Amino acid sequence: MSERIPEHHPFTAASPVYFRTPTGTRVHLPHCPHLTGFDVHPATAAERLAHPVCNWSQAQLEGHGREYFDDLDDAMRRIRVPVEAHDAILTALRFVDHDEVFVVHSLTYGALGRDGVIVASFGKHHYWVGDRRVNLPSYVDSSRGGHTEDRPYGDLCPVHHLTMALNGTCDDC
Repeated sequence: MSERIPEHHPFTAASPVYFRTPTGTRVHLPHCPHLTGFDVHPATAAERLAHPVCNWSQAQLEGHGREYFDDLDDAMRRIRVPVEAHDAILTALRFVDHDEVFVVHSLTYGALGRDGVIVASFGKHHYWVGDRRVNLPSYVDSSRGGHTEDRPYGDLCPVHHLTMALNGTCDDC
């Protein structure tokens, strides 16, 4: 599988545009949550040299951050949400007010953001809006040891207090 180079990767020909708050001590990429709620300006060449890149923006440049999309369909395809789950997620998230759609580089989930805050999320087998998580039909509940099934067990042995076989025999009797 080929690796996708982020839009503002250090090895691309064009240098990314950085922004800075008037009193900030670091420079940031345009989508950086540190810029939310502040008046920002494009960093000058002198500011770029004088101030380091913030940790969030640096992680983004190194491929550990987010990948942004124009629409939810593209984001779902990127993290390989099963096709049969697309309609359920689109229906559930259609009224969510958002200004960004992204997936994390681990490809474990995607999200809708509004003003720098995640307002809804989706994965291959679930979605959530606010404090409500909905598991899709493809979701499999599991324990730390992996997927477990309900198995029938016999009664407890009155002498050894161990679970007996379904036929009523105890291994220690």
